[in-house]
Amino acid sequence: MTDVKQKKPITQSQSAWEYAFTRSGAAIITLTLFASLIWAGWFLEAQQTSRLRIEQENELLRDLSILRANLESALNAKLYLVQGISAMVHANPKFSDATFQKFARELGDGVHSLKSLQLASKGVVSHVWPYPENKQAIGHDLLADPGRREAAEKAIISRDIWLAGPLNLLQGGEALIGRLPIFLNENDQDYFWGFASILIDFPLLLEEIGLSEFANKNQVAIRGRNGKGADGDVFLGDASIFNNGALLSTIQLPAGQWQIASLPKNNWSKESPNLSRNRQLIFFISMLISLIAYSLLRIPSVLRRAVSRATEALSKSERRFRDAIEALPDGFAIFEADQRLAVTNKQLENHFHAIDPNIGIGNRYEDLWNTEVRNGQYRFKSPEEAETFLTQQLAQHARREQNDSQQLEKSDGSWLQISESLMRDGGLVAYYRDITELVKKEQQLIEEKIRAETANRAKSDFLATISHELRTPLNAVLGLLGLLKEDNNLNTEQQEFISTAHSSATHLLSLLNELLDISKMEADKLELEEENFSLLDILSNAVTLLSANAKQKSLLLEYTVDPQLNLPLIGDQGRIRQIILNLLGNAIKFTDTGSVKLNARCLQRHSQSISLEISISDTGIGFNPALSKQLFEPFSQADSSAVRRFSGTGLGLAICKRLVEKMQGEIWADSTPGEGSVFTVHLTLPLAETPIEVISNTSDTDVFATPRELGWGVKRILLAEDNATNQLVIQAMLKDSGYQIDIANNGLEAIQAVTEQPVDLILMDVQMPQMDGLTATKVLRGNQKFNNIPIIGLSANAMSGYKEDMLSAGMNAYLTKPVNKQALINTMHRCLSDKEPVNGGPSD
Repeated sequence: MTDVKQKKPITQSQSAWEYAFTRSGAAIITLTLFASLIWAGWFLEAQQTSRLRIEQENELLRDLSILRANLESALNAKLYLVQGISAMVHANPKFSDATFQKFARELGDGVHSLKSLQLASKGVVSHVWPYPENKQAIGHDLLADPGRREAAEKAIISRDIWLAGPLNLLQGGEALIGRLPIFLNENDQDYFWGFASILIDFPLLLEEIGLSEFANKNQVAIRGRNGKGADGDVFLGDASIFNNGALLSTIQLPAGQWQIASLPKNNWSKESPNLSRNRQLIFFISMLISLIAYSLLRIPSVLRRAVSRATEALSKSERRFRDAIEALPDGFAIFEADQRLAVTNKQLENHFHAIDPNIGIGNRYEDLWNTEVRNGQYRFKSPEEAETFLTQQLAQHARREQNDSQQLEKSDGSWLQISESLMRDGGLVAYYRDITELVKKEQQLIEEKIRAETANRAKSDFLATISHELRTPLNAVLGLLGLLKEDNNLNTEQQEFISTAHSSATHLLSLLNELLDISKMEADKLELEEENFSLLDILSNAVTLLSANAKQKSLLLEYTVDPQLNLPLIGDQGRIRQIILNLLGNAIKFTDTGSVKLNARCLQRHSQSISLEISISDTGIGFNPALSKQLFEPFSQADSSAVRRFSGTGLGLAICKRLVEKMQGEIWADSTPGEGSVFTVHLTLPLAETPIEVISNTSDTDVFATPRELGWGVKRILLAEDNATNQLVIQAMLKDSGYQIDIANNGLEAIQAVTEQPVDLILMDVQMPQMDGLTATKVLRGNQKFNNIPIIGLSANAMSGYKEDMLSAGMNAYLTKPVNKQALINTMHRCLSDKEPVNGGPSD
């Protein structure tokens, strides 16, 4: 069925005029109003154009008056100078030229646009200032020059200053000439002496009075050459300006006048500059007012149509809103300000009806929660917990606090997330979302995280075990090879074999250390020390340590250090030494001829820190600069041929880069293939407050002197070590060193040995059966009787954290296996020196 709209019939009570007014009357009134507004706009426009002309004239007259005043003022100020020249002549008619020059300079020096001051005795120019620029005027007879005679004679007749010009000068340029006739009295009779003249640079005068700025906005012309006023020639500007309705103004001169005329740049405005825009504006405003009037006249019918459209739109919006919330996969609800359920979708209705079929629109917020909780919809550990949750939920809602989303486990094992948001009218929007799958995924992620952490711990334990198991035999190999190197009974070939084996074992230890370092870095377990140190000592020791390698290849090894770096710093000196040794060692390794240079300099000194640069350059094989980043990747070298020629894992530079970056520094490399490379490190390190106490640990006395030679007497050493090979190595290292060695195979035996027989120092292995070294140390430190016995820890574990564990257990120092003989004896001497004075008397 189709609805057909019909016109409402006119009743007898409705006049034809009323009907016509509603249809066409509004249009007639609107057109009349539009025409009236257009006429009014045009009238206002004519008034505005008239006002604009008056404003233009007033503005131009003001500016012209200012220009005239400036010109008169500037001229009078300069013409006054001739009075001074005249006074000088009256005072001393027999003056010299030097007197004139001095007097004229004092008068005219610094006067803007002044070109010259002159005296013309009997009309002939005799004195000029300044002389170099105006000397051509000397001898010029003013009364004989047709171009000058008229103005000169007028000056004589008027006996006053007469302004001539502008004129072209003999010495060049254009100037105004002011002449004052000088009459002297002799025998009570006046006689004509000559002229005092001033030459004013005309272009500079115009610049001085601001004519150029005035001319930017206006046309200007001046007439009245030689003071003739309106009858004189035009000497500035276009003469036609005087005939085009220009504003005129008279410039008064001491004798005569000029006339100045001016027009606006584009002549007088005949209409408003915004005429087109104003007419458009008048048209559109008139149109707008007319349309508003028409709309007001037609508003009843418009309102009826608007109400109809709004009602239809509201109905359509409600249908869309209902379709939208029904399409939601989650439950949705709106509570009014009185906290009654007003809107819900099918998903939430099904949720509520599963609890109680009577729940629905109109139920209060607290009734819904009471029904859900007390009917066992959610899983709680106890009824008390359920009541506590319900009380807190309703209390928070009563305070009108924003409720964050909460996750509740339902009694069937599924999970529901409830989110509530307050509305501005006091109502509430609630979302009920099934998050069972999400909770399951989160639980899976937690389990995977636990497995990953477990695997990471297993990796760390594996590395610790590998470190211990590899370092333990290396301790024996390096220790025994080191002892064999000291045996003078071996022939040359045997010494070479032992040396090669010792170098190979040392290289194997270096590779192991690099692998452990990179593993700790990847596990983010590398920790940096903070201790006072001297950078100069580190650099000097590094150069000393590697000087033999450089000498073996006939390389020049040199280093320079900025004196500003000779101060105590704070940082991990061991890691900084490792970086320097690695870079310096690489430079020597990859350089066959030439030199290796180490340079350290201060970049910037701060109040609490210092920024420094360490660079190591060589004349070696170099590398392609495009591969500079690849150099710092693990297990990588810039050139595959270098891998075959030079040994190495490719970890050294990667470790250096990570160490530098962990110190918040930078490292990079520059190179030219075949010419050499430069490796640069930038670090910013804190300054230490106290100076560093330098203790030498490498002197011959410290290393090789026996306790008896040091005056200590016999020192009993207890070695707690479960590995027989390591026992053999330590005993061999300390053989003939003046120590008496006792052996304990584990921590329990060590405690028993100390209890039965006093000892001076304990070498304590960390990992031993029955009782480890850390536990044994804690037991000994717990007994006041053994609290002062120095204990040095021995560990094959190089992973981070072991140092802290050993020191916190009460050990005085620690050594990492493989143990170096010199380091062992140095550490023992240092620990024992705290108990016995060095070079003391013999012990009884």
